[in-house]
Amino acid sequence: MPITPGECGFTVVAGVTIPTCPPFTAKDCILVNKVYDQCFTEELVTSQIPVSSACPGVTIPAGATVACIPIPGSATCTFAGTVAVTPPLTPYFEEVLVINSFDISAPILVAGVTVCAPTLTLTGAARADLWVPPGTTVNCDILAFGDCTCTLLASPTGLPVVIACTGKICKELQITAPVKLLVPTYGFCEVPACTFLAQPGFVCPPMPLFPPDLCQGTPTVVLLGLEGAPISGVVVTVVRTILGVPTAIANATTSLTGTATFPTIGGLEGAIDVVTFTYLGKLVSFPIPIEFVDVVGVAHDSATTCSLIFTQTGTTTTGLPILTVTINGFVEAGTVDPR
Repeated sequence: MPITPGECGFTVVAGVTIPTCPPFTAKDCILVNKVYDQCFTEELVTSQIPVSSACPGVTIPAGATVACIPIPGSATCTFAGTVAVTPPLTPYFEEVLVINSFDISAPILVAGVTVCAPTLTLTGAARADLWVPPGTTVNCDILAFGDCTCTLLASPTGLPVVIACTGKICKELQITAPVKLLVPTYGFCEVPACTFLAQPGFVCPPMPLFPPDLCQGTPTVVLLGLEGAPISGVVVTVVRTILGVPTAIANATTSLTGTATFPTIGGLEGAIDVVTFTYLGKLVSFPIPIEFVDVVGVAHDSATTCSLIFTQTGTTTTGLPILTVTINGFVEAGTVDPR
């Protein structure tokens, strides 16, 4: 009887029965949360309150001190909406707004004795530029909070009138959406339609089943010579560090427009991908950064890079090209080493 994939048969060798199992070829479809973009950041949260409100009926003398004690489990991070990034970046980049807060106890001490111990809430707003395609959800998780201090601000008479507190909060922002993945191939599951009677004029599903990935088109590397002339026939290689080992994962040759396309990698990944090619005798090896600063000093995220443009701006005395790099539409402040 033939053995189907995943089923085991048995073979007798020298009187010993040994199970023989053919390779398992089934593919499972699993529901997981895909992370479309993420970052972590540290923010300041503050609070100021009149002493008369914090400690009603209590006279606080000059020379009093105040402590700051974070209350465990009180930290929150609340999503407050998104606004369009100006100037517009790749589609679906938006400024994600969140409100951070945590509670503290602020005991006021006079000669080492607590005379009042109000509870205050430190709050602060923060924003981050993230990829938020339709169908995704913004999640904010607190990683750590505390490191707070409080000060008593005195009036001209020396009596404390305001409690001013500042603390720090560390959080992680994630843009996620549930997707169905095939394992072990890890592609998106193809969802067939059930048997049903189609309704004229009614679109089903009304939108793509899964939000779009960061690179809307095929990732590209473009090579331009002096005055923007496209350079064709140059082999571009993407080297990715996998388990600590640099491995060439894709090769492409620049076309008549100077463009090398990489349809199989989905994007150039910051910190693990290096783009290499040889141009006018120079071996260019450009590591994709996690982030970079443009020519006007603005920092940009480049953890996933959809497009790189190398442009020759000059030539050294030894004949090697001087190149600038444009990442996702922004020119990096530095130049590719021309040596």
